Amino acid sequence: MPKQDLFARFDMWWSSIGEQSRAALDEQTARMAFVAGCRVMTKALPKQIPDRRGRQYRFQCGRWKVTVIAKTAPEAKEKAIGVLDRRAEKFMTSAPVGGWYLSPLGAHR
Repeated sequence: MPKQDLFARFDMWWSSIGEQSRAALDEQTARMAFVAGCRVMTKALPKQIPDRRGRQYRFQCGRWKVTVIAKTAPEAKEKAIGVLDRRAEKFMTSAPVGGWYLSPLGAHR
């Protein structure tokens, strides 16, 4: 998001807070904190794939981490299990007896 858009959003927020809150804050410091928070938040969001393939999902199973692209979370889990099965076959091991326990990583939880 361009800095000018963030400044416009800050101005809207600044005008919406009360007089007592504005008196307690330095406007320049508040502006810098607002812009920094917005930039960090936009970087923390999950990556959106521009075409129709879906979103990026990340899972962890033990020490293995898997990244897949899917439209829904259940579909992503199925794809991740397939990737883990192929990895296990490649390293000549078997899947766990109880199945793959996938822990979601990132903001898509």
